[in-house]
Amino acid sequence: MTQQSRTDSPPRLAAALRILMFIAATTLALVAVVLPVHRLTQGQAVATVNLSDSASAAALRTVTVPDGYVEATGADGLTVNLVVTSLDPGSDPAPPVPWWARLLTELGTSIWALGLALIAYLLARVLGNIAAGDPFHPSHARRFTLMAIAILVISVGADTINYINATVLTRAIGSPTDLSVTAYYSLIPVALAAVTLVLASAFRAGRQIQEDTEGLV
Repeated sequence: MTQQSRTDSPPRLAAALRILMFIAATTLALVAVVLPVHRLTQGQAVATVNLSDSASAAALRTVTVPDGYVEATGADGLTVNLVVTSLDPGSDPAPPVPWWARLLTELGTSIWALGLALIAYLLARVLGNIAAGDPFHPSHARRFTLMAIAILVISVGADTINYINATVLTRAIGSPTDLSVTAYYSLIPVALAAVTLVLASAFRAGRQIQEDTEGLV
């Protein structure tokens, strides 16, 4: 392999990845729109809720496992999908689930899809500059900072929407006491946002070094 071909490889790879990121961004944006619209055409609302600790242990005991292997499941317990066909099941006839309750079912996932679409778009713009031979473009640090903010916002937003959805549905149908709705916020997006901020700092430092080097020439 010649020196020229080795030099051309990173820009070519960046250009190919840029196209993939644009495709991913477009696909995720479509998913974010299609999921809620599709749910509005359905007659059900769905929420993921937690069984209480005692109910979780009872459910696990129905599984054939050696003695001593079934333990307390923790504060969150096992999760189940709660499918609701009416917010007032005691009525005759029971009224259908209103549109806003069905929309809540997919809204958390839609927020994630929109956020990931934005991140993929920003990555595509970064890769475009790299393919053009400018790996430390001034916009890179800002875009990685926006990615970090997006990760935090979509994570907190989606988890909050899912909690509201589960709370609304369980309260509306008068759920049994062994269904325990708890808010769940993962620390993984926080770690990813921190890593992304480190990348933003690295690109900012790389740009400064590049400018200092060009000033010496």
